[in-house]
Amino acid sequence: MSKGKRHHSKPHGGGVSYAHRLAQQRALHQVLTDEAIRQQADAWARQDTVRGLWLMVCAVADAFHVGPMRMKRDFFPALLAVREEIERMKQENGEVYAFEKLKRRAEQVCSEELEYFYEPPEEVVE
Repeated sequence: MSKGKRHHSKPHGGGVSYAHRLAQQRALHQVLTDEAIRQQADAWARQDTVRGLWLMVCAVADAFHVGPMRMKRDFFPALLAVREEIERMKQENGEVYAFEKLKRRAEQVCSEELEYFYEPPEEVVE
């Protein structure tokens, strides 16, 4: 190899056009933006779930005059037991089955049919 020859690399990546490189960057940016939006939505859903749990705890305490000791002794262990049962069913039979069983159990406890807060609209076939 002679001393006079130098290898010059292209500033935007060898063999890739600048337009292609910009398209790659736009696609990467879009993927990252979509992931950030999904993570934010998941965080809001978890926050709403926790707030719903707080609401339920306050309602149980008010309705049945349950104090902190009974909540710790009776309610929270029962809540964890049901959660473990749901997790087991999810592992064995799938998420849809487990949550349908939970819904049916809640309907049995309440003696009425329960509905989701949001049902996806049914597809209209014309």
